[in-house]
Amino acid sequence: MHHKEIMQHRYKKTPGSNTLYVNDAEIWAKSCSADYYIDEPTDTHVVRNGVVLPLKVLPGYTDLGGGVCDENGNFITGHVRDNTVLDRWYNCRFSYPVSQEISSCNETVVYGGILINHFGHALTESLSRIWWLVENPDTSYKFVFIADSCVADVPFIDFFQMLGLDKEQIVLVKEPTRFESIIIPDQSHYLRVGFKEKSMTVYNAIRDSVTPVGFEKVYLTRTKYSRAGDTGKTLNEEYFERYYHAMGYEIISPEQLSIHDQVAVMAGAKKVVCTSGTLHHLILFCQDGIDITVLNRSADPVTNLLWINQARKARYTFIDVSTNPLPANNVAPCFLLMPTFYWKQYIGDKFDEPLEIDNVSKNDFIPEYIEQWVQSMSKIHPVTLKRFREFSLADVIIDLHKHYIGRDLDISIKEWLQVMLPSYMATELLYSRIIPLFNSLSHSNRKVIICGANGMFAESTLNIALMYGKSLDIYVCDRAIITDKIVYKDVTFKTATLTEFVELHPSTALICAKNKGKEIYEELSEMNIDGFKVYPVYDLNHSSWSDVQI
Repeated sequence: MHHKEIMQHRYKKTPGSNTLYVNDAEIWAKSCSADYYIDEPTDTHVVRNGVVLPLKVLPGYTDLGGGVCDENGNFITGHVRDNTVLDRWYNCRFSYPVSQEISSCNETVVYGGILINHFGHALTESLSRIWWLVENPDTSYKFVFIADSCVADVPFIDFFQMLGLDKEQIVLVKEPTRFESIIIPDQSHYLRVGFKEKSMTVYNAIRDSVTPVGFEKVYLTRTKYSRAGDTGKTLNEEYFERYYHAMGYEIISPEQLSIHDQVAVMAGAKKVVCTSGTLHHLILFCQDGIDITVLNRSADPVTNLLWINQARKARYTFIDVSTNPLPANNVAPCFLLMPTFYWKQYIGDKFDEPLEIDNVSKNDFIPEYIEQWVQSMSKIHPVTLKRFREFSLADVIIDLHKHYIGRDLDISIKEWLQVMLPSYMATELLYSRIIPLFNSLSHSNRKVIICGANGMFAESTLNIALMYGKSLDIYVCDRAIITDKIVYKDVTFKTATLTEFVELHPSTALICAKNKGKEIYEELSEMNIDGFKVYPVYDLNHSSWSDVQI
C-alpha cells in the first residue's frame, strides 16, 4: 500500500483516521506524527518607557531589525518564525541604532507584533499575539504594529475589527516611538515550529463572531485567483474542481468573498478540500475535528499545515497530485496537478462508486507549464530559492522524461546522467582554469603531477596535457597505479605514486579525483616542498585557483 494510517497526535486526541496517499510515505508519516504543541506558557510582559522600532532590513543579516527595546536600547522582542534557530528569514531579533530624535507618546499601548501583506502569513503570523485582546475585550488601549516598508496601511484590518477593535486603535509604527508603557503578549505560535495553548483563542473568537453558512462540504479553489507578478500558479486544478463539484461540494473562491464571509463559510463546513498552501490555513476558522483533504502541490510536508491540523484536531488526508516536471518547492514557481496513481488509489478507497470525469493528458499542459516556470523563476526572491531542494541538470532531465514521456528512465541511465553530466557542465570552466595554468608553466621545464587518473575530470585534464607534453614534464598519479607508465591516446605518460612526490620535486599538482579529491588535496598541501602548488580540479571554485590569470 502507498498510504499509511497515522496515529493521532498527543495533543488532545480525537477519534478518526488520518491518511497519506504520498510518494515519500516514510517522510510524511514522520512529519505528520510529530507533536507540534509547544508546552510553554503564553505570558504578558510590561516595558516602561520602551521604544518601538519599525521593521528594517539589516545589511549582512537574514534576520530583520525592529520591534520593542527598553529605554536603553536593549532588544526585548520583535517577531519569530522559528524559535529553534537564530538565522531565519523574517525573524525580527535585533534592535538597531537610531540617529534621529525618538518621538514620544505618553500612552500605554499593546504590542501586536508584525503585519504582513500576504493573506496566509497574516493569518498565521499577524494574529499570534492577539489572544490578549480576546482575554481583554473591553480594552481602550491602542495596538501598535510593525511592518515591512512596502506596507503602507493595515492589511486585512477586518480580522481586528471582528474582534472589536476600532480602526483608531490600530497603529502602524513608521518611525521610532517611545511609549509610557508597552504591554507585550507572547506569541502564541511560531510559523515554522508549532503552537502554544492560547494559539486557537483568537481564531475561535473570530469564528464565533459570525453566523455560519450552511455549506457542509466545501472545495476551496484557486482557479479564479489572479494577481499581477504572482508566482505559484497552479495548472489543471479545474480537473479536481469538477470532480468535487460532481461529488456535491460547494466550490468557493475565497478571494472573491469578504473576510467576514470567508470565515462564515469555514465556520459551517464539515468537510473541506483544497490544494496545499494558504487555502488550507482557513481551517483555523473551522470547528474542531474538521475533515480536511489536501491536494499536494509539491512533494514536501510543510510544517505550518501540520501544526494547524493538530491545533484544530483535524482529520486529514494528504494526496500527491503534483507532477511537476521541473524543480519546485511548496510556494514556487508553479505547479502541475494531475490524477496520479495516488489520486486514483484515494478515489478507490474513499468512494464506493468513483465518478468518471473527462480524462486529461499531461502533454496538453507541458508547454504552458514550462513557459510559466521560466517566467516565475525570474520573479522569485533569493531567500525562496534557498528553500528548493538541491537539483542538477540530471534531475531535470530525469523528471522531464518521467512526466513528459510518461515512464521512468532505466536505473543505469539515471546513474550515468548523475555521474557524467556534472563533468560535462564543468568542462568549460575547467578549460578556462587549466589552460592558462599550463600556459604559465610551459615557459619553463616544470614537473606537473596529474592525480586521480581514474577521476571524474581526468580525461578532460589529460586532453589539455597532451597539448603541453613537450614543454612540461608531466606525470600521472593514482593510488591504484602499479606500472611505471600509462598510455593515453597513443601518448605515454610517466607515473608516480603519492609517496614518490617528494623525490620528484614537482611544481604543480592537479587533483582530478572527486570522491577522494579532498583527502588527496589535504595530503599534498601539507607536503613541505618549496614552490609547490596544489589545484583541486574536482572543485574549480576553490580559492587555490585565485592566483591563476584568466
